[in-house]
Amino acid sequence: MTTRLAVVMSGFPRTSETFAVGELVALARAGMLARVYATKPGDGAVPQPGVAELMPLVRVLPEAGAGVQAGIVAADLARDRVDGLHGYFAHQPAEVAARAAATLGTG
Repeated sequence: MTTRLAVVMSGFPRTSETFAVGELVALARAGMLARVYATKPGDGAVPQPGVAELMPLVRVLPEAGAGVQAGIVAADLARDRVDGLHGYFAHQPAEVAARAAATLGTG
């Protein structure tokens, strides 16, 4: 069985996320990316290659604190089999991922 991951990002898509987009596209093509959550909307710039492929998996969370956003992520992922939840960068995305993972009992 393939490992399925969800990733919490800051704004997505964003021009500055080129490295992350490459990683996410590779995970998606391997069948491992279940979902991408953005803690805020992207920057509105022309998206880099690969973003269009990811957009069906992206959910932009409503503007709220980490606890509220984590509750939304946990409720959403409780309906899916997800083996891991990763916060991309150590600020709100990491806090949202950690709180949601604790609720779900996953890492």
